[in-house]
Amino acid sequence: MKPPFYAFSAWRRVLLKTFVLFLCFDALFMVFQPFDALRSVTVYGHLVPYRERILYADPGNSINNQLVPLQTMLAAHEIAIPKGADEYRTIVLGSSGISGYGDADDQTITAYLNRLSSVVNNKQLRAYNLAYPYTYLFKDLVIANATLVYSPDLLVLFVSYDGMDDGPDGIHNIAAPIYFLQINRESVLSLAKKLQTTPNLVRRNVTGQQWWERSIIFERRSILDWVRFQLNFVQSVPPTNEIHLDKQLDSGSDEGSPSFLSLNANWTALENLHSLTDLPILVVDEPVYIEPRAAQQQDQNLNYLYSKAQYDDYRIRLQNVCVEKRLWCLDLWNLVPAKEYTDSVWHRTGAGNQMIAQAVLDEIKRHFAAEQSNSTGIEEF
Repeated sequence: MKPPFYAFSAWRRVLLKTFVLFLCFDALFMVFQPFDALRSVTVYGHLVPYRERILYADPGNSINNQLVPLQTMLAAHEIAIPKGADEYRTIVLGSSGISGYGDADDQTITAYLNRLSSVVNNKQLRAYNLAYPYTYLFKDLVIANATLVYSPDLLVLFVSYDGMDDGPDGIHNIAAPIYFLQINRESVLSLAKKLQTTPNLVRRNVTGQQWWERSIIFERRSILDWVRFQLNFVQSVPPTNEIHLDKQLDSGSDEGSPSFLSLNANWTALENLHSLTDLPILVVDEPVYIEPRAAQQQDQNLNYLYSKAQYDDYRIRLQNVCVEKRLWCLDLWNLVPAKEYTDSVWHRTGAGNQMIAQAVLDEIKRHFAAEQSNSTGIEEF
């Protein structure tokens, strides 16, 4: 009587054939890279509305479920909507405070810019929120470079003390956008060459793709990320209420000796900003929380993170870059009062965002009015 199961030799043949078939399939996958064709395919704008932010980082929204290559992120964002003939397309870039952490979609800086309904160069200004909720200047420039295919007219780039940091311990920084840089390696390495600088996070974590990384074994995470991103509309929703202050942002009486920002690749990237595009770029020094007692001469601290000396050094350096490289810059560092900050020195209420939007819009109008009057249009700090 024959046993109700195959002999081991039969199972071995089955496993061998399966392995050979998988190798053939994987070889074809590596050659034709079918997943590349899916990177621009998204349910957003078709089955569900386009996203107003590329990432939602608020409590309850997992960044890990939203991290996909920029090609997919932008295809799912409202920037993918065809540009209107009378539209002055404005891209807003920055970190979590500019994205609107803790604020509803109608309380962000871009929402206020759009509500102000301004006309620029005889066209209607339409702002798009492409701020990424972590601080790192080079990351913002990667996004800016990727948006150029969507025909923007103006880039508004918010910079900050944190965003200019490129310290050696970035890999241990929870806010370091390492995986974002890795999944956009071709764009990152291309931009580094374009701007003639390689930031520390890029040098340590981003390399050219090896041939074996085209295998489905290595691509399986990217495929899973893409699937999760398509379904993320269920979870990725903006907050409906502003986050209230839940931590002390003021400094102690003595915070010790401050450390100053060193010259690094982020500064070099800013200096070479004109190499990015011929489009106008407004560089805005983002407002920061200033503790009320900072006005007292004896208090040497701006807040619990920075001393006055640290921030003065950063602002002077930024001013020098703007003047020497003839960048269009606007300094709003102390624009927003302390009462309009929430859980971070960079996170603000809707009222604080409205103040920033109005100041940026006033500067845009002033700049182009001056340009029409044959002025240089460069704003010094």
